[in-house]
Amino acid sequence: MRIYAFLAGMWALIILGGGMAVLALGPLDFGPEYHQRVGASVAKAMAAVLMVALWVVVLVRLKGYVFRQS
Repeated sequence: MRIYAFLAGMWALIILGGGMAVLALGPLDFGPEYHQRVGASVAKAMAAVLMVALWVVVLVRLKGYVFRQS
């Protein structure tokens, strides 16, 4: 049964992360000029990488909690 708790947590993070990316990062724009578009793309990429790193940390802690030895 523990594996189902881990999988549910993993799917919750995937859905939450996707929603945050679509709602917060998608509309991010700094202006119509080329260097402003590049800046927005860099900001989106950095935020996405940071979010992935945070999700990995959360999943490692969740794994430790769900699968700890009694």
